[in-house]
Amino acid sequence: MWNNVTNDSNDFEYNLGNGVIKSGRIACGYYETPIDILNALPKHVKIQMKYNKHSKKVKLQLSNGATLKLSDRLSENLGFVPGEVLGDNVVRDSTLSIESPFIAYPNVDLYLLYIYTDIIQPEMVGGVFFPLIRIMTVKGKDGDMIHEIFDLPHYCPVSRKNFQSIEIVIRTHTGRFVSFDRGKLIVKLHFRLKHL
Repeated sequence: MWNNVTNDSNDFEYNLGNGVIKSGRIACGYYETPIDILNALPKHVKIQMKYNKHSKKVKLQLSNGATLKLSDRLSENLGFVPGEVLGDNVVRDSTLSIESPFIAYPNVDLYLLYIYTDIIQPEMVGGVFFPLIRIMTVKGKDGDMIHEIFDLPHYCPVSRKNFQSIEIVIRTHTGRFVSFDRGKLIVKLHFRLKHL
């Protein structure tokens, strides 16, 4: 299974005012719900975080000049705008409530997998040429074995006549590599002769 929180997306920074900054990383892994991510973040009295299961948004309460900065993907997973310092305008001795502008969804960029290979000729994808074999919908949850068979093969022209190895790259729609930490990933390609 793939991780929705990885080493390049798991850092946080709490600025608690008076020059006190706490920063760190939550554990890499697969977080099934926004509550799982919130529970992984350290608790502090100046930074309160709650998930509303009805609106599917995260609500923050920042007090006494506290701010919160999350990595871009962690922000997206919790429904916030990437790169934004939350609570930047909190006045000392006051409390600011902020609700995420978007729904919190840990798999925000894991609903489609883009499968690329180095042996096909690039094709037009969204106005740009890419060696894209197929786009696949993500199914299942952590620990599930996923088995996908495509009944109608999609044939693409190969980019060269001879090759020793084939590189397969799997990315999300945002371009991030998908890391598979356990289990096996098998990709089967079908070739046919081109008739002239």
